[in-house]
Amino acid sequence: MPDAKHNQYPTLVERVKQFGPRGVRAVLWHQGESDSLAKTAAEQYRDRLTQVIRAMRKEVGYDVDSFVAQASFHPGCGKPKQDPVAAGQRLIWPSSSA
Repeated sequence: MPDAKHNQYPTLVERVKQFGPRGVRAVLWHQGESDSLAKTAAEQYRDRLTQVIRAMRKEVGYDVDSFVAQASFHPGCGKPKQDPVAAGQRLIWPSSSA
């Protein structure tokens, strides 16, 4: 989330602005492991990441394409805890926000 503690969002926005539309054409989101530990629901994951993507696009001033990898494995939790995050990532794939 753009306002979450210990986030890398400001750095992301800074780098995208620094390189601009000819340097940054897309962002690969490879994240979700800690959400598996937190037992984040699929819809909540989708909503939060969609918010981050939209906020980033607004701040940088252009529609940066975003590709969402299915990344939810964390050695501290089993497959049942990982499934909701993976489902949330799949919910974003067909959306116009990513």
